Amino acid sequence: MEGYSLGKPIEAGIGGIMKNHVGRELIRFSKYVGIIDSNKTELLAVKKVFTPFLSSPWAKDHIRIIKNDSKSVVSWMDKPQTTLWRLKHIINHIENIKLHVQEWRIFHAFREAYQVVDSLAKEANCSSNLLMVNY
Repeated sequence: MEGYSLGKPIEAGIGGIMKNHVGRELIRFSKYVGIIDSNKTELLAVKKVFTPFLSSPWAKDHIRIIKNDSKSVVSWMDKPQTTLWRLKHIINHIENIKLHVQEWRIFHAFREAYQVVDSLAKEANCSSNLLMVNY
């Protein structure tokens, strides 16, 4: 999952891919999120990736593993109390969503390793519609 913005603030998009336990792609999404900074973009990407998982049959019996290229977001997800005050409302919403997920983990991943997800986030800047593809 990825957030994409070129500066602070600028037009931004988010994108992500949900895979099952064997790496098979289940859902791919991208969405334009407006003119916002990179920290907010990355947090919105995390929030968006939790939402389809929560409404899926896997929420109660599968581990949700999130990979994000923002070290700040990874830190905030592990220690929500350290989130910037202007982003607290987003992290609080994510915390509420996490209550309904059996188990989750977040890891830092370098952007270069997830070029497909990065391109989904960049493509979202071209459209205001949510693109969600189920496999």
